Amino acid sequence: MFSIKDNLDKLKRVDHQFFIGALGILFIVIALWAPFGLKTTDLYEGWDNLRRVEGSYSMVFRPSSSRPLVFLVWKMASLITTESFMGARLILAALFWGKAILLFSILRKMRLASTSLAFLVAILFIFHPADQANFLMRALPRHFSVFAWLLATLLMVLSCQKSSWLSIPGMATALGVSALVSEQGFPLMFLTPLALLLCKECSVVKKKIIAISWYIVFFACVACYVRNTFLEASYQSTVYVKGQQESIVQFLVEIINSNLLAYRRLFGDIWLTTFTEFIHDLRSQQVLYIFYAFLLTLIIGFFTWVFSWQNEQDISANTNQYAKVLILSGLAIVGLSFFPYSLTVYRYQAVRVFYYAAAG
Repeated sequence: MFSIKDNLDKLKRVDHQFFIGALGILFIVIALWAPFGLKTTDLYEGWDNLRRVEGSYSMVFRPSSSRPLVFLVWKMASLITTESFMGARLILAALFWGKAILLFSILRKMRLASTSLAFLVAILFIFHPADQANFLMRALPRHFSVFAWLLATLLMVLSCQKSSWLSIPGMATALGVSALVSEQGFPLMFLTPLALLLCKECSVVKKKIIAISWYIVFFACVACYVRNTFLEASYQSTVYVKGQQESIVQFLVEIINSNLLAYRRLFGDIWLTTFTEFIHDLRSQQVLYIFYAFLLTLIIGFFTWVFSWQNEQDISANTNQYAKVLILSGLAIVGLSFFPYSLTVYRYQAVRVFYYAAAG
């Protein structure tokens, strides 16, 4: 028989802040989707993706493809609802929720931010960039890839902090899924183990084991991508070929210009567009959108107020210590995640800026 004291001790060990944060993020995702619902349709690409996976499991894993698992999330959507985008929309909303929770957890586990700051950063991750590209169904595999990468990163941190070695196989699996869904995260995945330098809870030997496990999976996925893309003359290889210029200098200039443009779109154009659209909604009396904007503000303010009551002086000191590192890392993530597209013919397509770069 468990005593009352044992039950109270167990209750104290429960991470209440995590559940409160997850609940707050859930409310925000629901409020974001409420004006549009889950029954909206997609462009022609969405219909084609659903057609490919419905009634067949052959598209779930394609070992000879540049992106072997790119249709995995579409198959999951088709199992929820057939001949409908409701399943895909539901998964997309769940991925927004899951990505924010994972980022919230990473910041707290690494003690890089107070709970209230981690919550606000996670919310910004959902909102930024405030562009329609985030909600396109064609981006569904990219969101799934980002989710898997964040999960792998969290498990990497937990592997360092806790004695459970089950975290390492989980980390390797999540990383492999992310890399086999999309190659866009390759530069980011390559540098992710640097986060172990900020983890003080484990020995150097254990950090090396974790990093080696990470890179074994990563380079195996890179080798698979290179083989299936360039040795098999796939569609992806033509994307790189068409993106080349007449000279190396011109090619490098195009790469630099497209990356700078991506930064401008993320930190300038998007916010300007959002503000302009909000003013338009006010002038045209779009009451529904104004109401949901006000509701979101109330939700964010309430949960931030709840977290602000927590006494986290040690975490605040840690946040101040690593503030510059976090800012520079965020800026680097944007460039690293867009860089693969800057090598292709799609380097100036705005819709492709937002797949991974929001993680910055």
